[in-house]
Amino acid sequence: MWSGPREGDEISVLDDFAIDARYLAVRSNSEATARSVRDALARSLNPRTISELREQAAADPRALTILALALDTIDDASGSVIESALASTDPGVRGEAIIAASLTRSTRFRSALQKLAEVTSDERERAMIDAAIAACM
Repeated sequence: MWSGPREGDEISVLDDFAIDARYLAVRSNSEATARSVRDALARSLNPRTISELREQAAADPRALTILALALDTIDDASGSVIESALASTDPGVRGEAIIAASLTRSTRFRSALQKLAEVTSDERERAMIDAAIAACM
């Protein structure tokens, strides 16, 4: 963690080994400072865009989780990507989509999760779905 010259300014590096992702959290008491630091880091580090994460989710379902974490609010395109993955016949893709839906905490996914809960016979998947439904209330 780096702390800036003014109290409240900091940059933290967070490693998520479960999904092989690294995040930078920028905090400041000044919105202008936070935006300036974020923009400078983005120019230097070349992070993936939301659009790129949506595209990557088709080839690598782990991108669904990163996408969910990157979103401030659910946009239609990202929501559609997660909903499509929830309907996948591949249990690995569905699992990542269930996690992504729960991370967003959006009521948008409640119906799709409830439908999935009605048809799944896998107890582990059912437990994940139940947790996601509770998160999406």
